[in-house]
Formats: sequence, C-alpha cells, structure tokens
Amino acid sequence: MPETMRHILAADIGGTSSRFGAFLADGKTLTLEAIHTLPTAKATSFADLVSQAVTAQPALDPARMDAAAFAVPGAVRGHHPVLLPNVSWLVRWEEVQAVVGAARLVLLNDFAAQAHAVVTPVMQDAELLKSGEPYALGAVAVTGAGTGLGNCALLPLEGGGSTVVPAEFGHAPYPFVGKEEFEYQQFVMDRLGVHYPIGDHVVSGGGLALLHEFLTGQAVSPAEVPGYLPAAPEVVTWFARLYGRACRQYALAVVAAGGVVVTGGVAARSPELVRHAAFGEEFCNCPTQRPLLEAIPIRRNSNELSGLWGAGHAGLAALGLA
Repeated sequence: MPETMRHILAADIGGTSSRFGAFLADGKTLTLEAIHTLPTAKATSFADLVSQAVTAQPALDPARMDAAAFAVPGAVRGHHPVLLPNVSWLVRWEEVQAVVGAARLVLLNDFAAQAHAVVTPVMQDAELLKSGEPYALGAVAVTGAGTGLGNCALLPLEGGGSTVVPAEFGHAPYPFVGKEEFEYQQFVMDRLGVHYPIGDHVVSGGGLALLHEFLTGQAVSPAEVPGYLPAAPEVVTWFARLYGRACRQYALAVVAAGGVVVTGGVAARSPELVRHAAFGEEFCNCPTQRPLLEAIPIRRNSNELSGLWGAGHAGLAALGLA
C-alpha cells in the first residue's frame, strides 16, 4: 500500500442512532468503504457500542485504523466526559482511547463534524437557497435546526486547509421583534417555564411545534408538525422568518463571507421552511450590514451521512493530510 494510504474509523454518534464508517484516505481523498448504523441506547457503554458495530461490520475494526474520529452531540472540552442525550452512559476520553488503541484519536462536537463536511463530497448535492459572491478565505457558518439549534464555523487557512470553531450559539437568547413576536415570546416562556427563550427553544423541531400551537391553537408533537404545514401557511412564513434571523445572527457573529450552510432535520424534512421568501428576506434584514449579507450564498445540506463524512475529514486532518 502506498505511504499516503491511511485507514480512518469515523462515527456520528447521536442520542438515538449512531453511524460508523470505515474510510480509506489516499492523500487528501476520502473514500467510504463500509458503513453500519445501530441504535445508541441499546449499548451499555461506548466500548459496547463500538464492539456491536465491529461485530456487524468487521471492516470497522479499530485495530486496522490509523485514526479514529467520533462526533458527539455535546460540548467537547479536552478530556472532560461528554453526556449524550437519551443515553445513560458518558463518553469518556480514557475509554475511547482504550478502544481505538494506537489510532490517532479525535473527539469532536457533532456540529464541528458538520463544518468539516463542508469540504467533503456530501456538499456536491447541496441545494442553493440564495446566490451570492463568496470570499474564498471567508468563514463558512453552519447552522442547523433539529432537536436543538446547532452552529459551527469553518475557517479556511491562507496556507491551505481549514480549521473549525465550535459554538453553542443555540443557547444564546433569541431576539424577537415587534408586538406579535413579543406575544409569542411570552407564550414560549409560559409554556416552557423559562425566564427567556433561547435559540434551541425557537428554531428547532420543538420550536416549530410551539409556533404551530401559538398560531393555530392546535398542539401537535415535533414529529407530527411537518404533516400539518401545508394547511398552515402562516406557520411556514413565521418560522422561515425566525430561522432566517437565526442564520443572520450567526453569520454576523463569524463574518460568514464564505457562505452559510443550513443543515439539520427541520430543513431536511420541511425544506419549504428555508425555501420560503421570508427566510432570505429576514437573513438580509440588517440596517448596517445588508451589503455583506446580500453577498453571502446560502446552501441547504440534507445529506444524512454529512456528520459521518465530517468526522472522516476530521480524522484526515488529525493525520496531517487535510
């Protein structure tokens, strides 16, 4: 095998399911060789989760890997344990290192993986929501509404390659505007029993369900609400505006001159929420930075393997090949 050939184990570990993939790296080129998906909660520990994946797909064996990269839905702070949603066990650095053995280890936030995915083949089929004039060395803001509101930025480097800057911007207060929105803000506060709504409360599957209840008087679950949207155009318009504002806020925070990528389950299941004119109009609605915002292109990435490819690219970067 040529010296540039490397094997990378990647995983996108979620509170509900986990995807594992074996990548072959030929220089900077990644090829997905094998994949396996399994329910996260059925494992009793991280080691058990990996063991189940390897038993089902031997190509995922960590012993044959040069690097291993695991994307997890939580803040990654060095070697601190990471608590996964809906799972009774923690992801502990020492345990993960023991599982992967000699392989170079990367533990990263799931939205950091989404940012890494921007420079992988999964973006080839991304839908252009808004055209623009991207700056090659500008930051790319990745924003996605799902269970919560995730964010991360990809920063191209002048010498080549890129780095990612994780964020927990979905936990910042959400900015409401105008009397009607202030009434909705109070509704969210009352429903959730919070002193102020954050992005996670508003631009998420749960937020979409709350908005549907506020505007129609009909309470439905986050899983059910997409089916009610065709009969609720006002909900679509409102949520498109609220989502566009969330993207604008984060784009301004990182000066996303390289573009914005919208990902996550909400836009994947209900693309009309980001295709609506109110989304783009609100994104550009800034009295001081409209020229910057108008120049920023926006793409929708709905590839379900995006996090897995992003983790694979993180592994590639750990080997000094990205």
